Amino acid sequence: FSNIPRHIAFDLIVSNPPYIADDQWKQLPISVSRWEDRLALTAGVDGLSIIKQIIEESPRWLKNKNIHSSPQIPQLVIEIDKDQGPTVSSLCKQASFTRINIRKDFASHDRIVYAAI
Repeated sequence: FSNIPRHIAFDLIVSNPPYIADDQWKQLPISVSRWEDRLALTAGVDGLSIIKQIIEESPRWLKNKNIHSSPQIPQLVIEIDKDQGPTVSSLCKQASFTRINIRKDFASHDRIVYAAI
C-alpha cells in the first residue's frame, strides 16, 4: 500500500500472498521448492506476516460498504494455508471486518477468506 496515493479507495482487494511458514519450506514437495521462489511462498514463522499486514491496512483503503448493493459482495479476498482459517478469521474481526466467510478448496481445506467491513 505504500506507493498508493492516499486519496485512492478500492471496492475490492484480492491477494494471493505468501502464506507458508518458514519451517514448512523444507517439507514442500520438491516439485514446488525446486521451481518456486522461496520469497514468493514463505511469510515468517507462522506464515501470516504478509496476511496480517494486508488485513490490518486494507480497511483504510476500502470504500464504505454502503456503496455495495449486495451484502454478498466481499471487499477483501485472500488465499490462505489450510490451517490458517481460524487465525485469519480472528485477525479480520480485530480489523473491523464483520462479514467473514472461509471457503474450502476441492480437498476440503480452508483456502480463501472473504470479508467485508
